[in-house]
Amino acid sequence: MSLSEVFAATERAALWVADMEVLRLHYYHTLRHWRARFAANRAEVAALADERFCRMWEYYLAAVQVGFLNGSNMETLGAAAPSTCRQCHRSARGRGQGTPPHAVPTIS
Repeated sequence: MSLSEVFAATERAALWVADMEVLRLHYYHTLRHWRARFAANRAEVAALADERFCRMWEYYLAAVQVGFLNGSNMETLGAAAPSTCRQCHRSARGRGQGTPPHAVPTIS
């Protein structure tokens, strides 16, 4: 599901987006570190499991790392009802009535 679809669904549910973060590159770097640590301890892992497991795990870590580097997305989205969204109230304070600047845009 694309972010535009998620934002549209959030709006239809009468919610405001209070926070949104794209974690794609964070996951890429995390997987890069996991692969390096796995490689450094591969012999110990092979003694506990087997060679087949090591090859599958190496393939999985490499594939997922490349996926996040080249476009697989991972986002977190915090949504709240307008009456309970503290960030929304802080943003709207002093601006009179209206929609906070970070509220979900209307999508037709």
